[in-house]
Amino acid sequence: MSGNVNNINGILDAMGIREEFEERAKAAFEKARESSDDSSIFDSRENFVEHYSDEIMGGNNINSIPMDDFMETAKKSGYLDNDKGEIDKELAADLEAAVNRNGDNALSREESELMLNSVYDAATVLETSPIEGQTATTDKKDNKTKELYQKVAVDPWGEGPNDCLSRIIQNNVEGIELYSSDYNQYIQKTCELNGIEDPNIIYGEIKLPEIKRGSNNEILKDANGNIQFYSEEELKNR
Repeated sequence: MSGNVNNINGILDAMGIREEFEERAKAAFEKARESSDDSSIFDSRENFVEHYSDEIMGGNNINSIPMDDFMETAKKSGYLDNDKGEIDKELAADLEAAVNRNGDNALSREESELMLNSVYDAATVLETSPIEGQTATTDKKDNKTKELYQKVAVDPWGEGPNDCLSRIIQNNVEGIELYSSDYNQYIQKTCELNGIEDPNIIYGEIKLPEIKRGSNNEILKDANGNIQFYSEEELKNR
């Protein structure tokens, strides 16, 4: 999947339908997992996206289908009800607009894969227990949610200042010179924190690693010149 596909999570957020999309995605994911004879499909993002993209497309050598065909599949899969009321009609129109960003009334394989990545996140990442990289914890004193990491929404490619990791770092992290040794360290830490396999393919929201700094806001490093990052436990106790 190339990095120039529009960011569906940001689009769903902008349309105000991401929460409903995620709820339906979780339900559809569980329904598919329970009825499948091959549990390996759900063992990894790659397996899931590849299998269901082929299923949506009607074969692994097909790169585009009519949007109407995809919407029928969405109904059968549970993303949309078969007997839609007015609210569901609006959701169907919003979902179609979010997925079919170029307005060509066709679903490309890239668009399908991007949507399935969002489905996988909704059904798995968002349901897991707190793990390294979680973005918030609960302050027992006032029962309020405390953010652990600064988060940046990824803009659609070419449509905003934060449309790739290099510009996100340039715009939001002080003291990191692009393509320097520090930059390479920060990219690696960012990918680890967010579970990113390819730094050229990002979407949704990015958590930024927290750098330890001195009294003059300089970046602190160890004896080997490696950036010192706050651990999650340290962030909780700050």
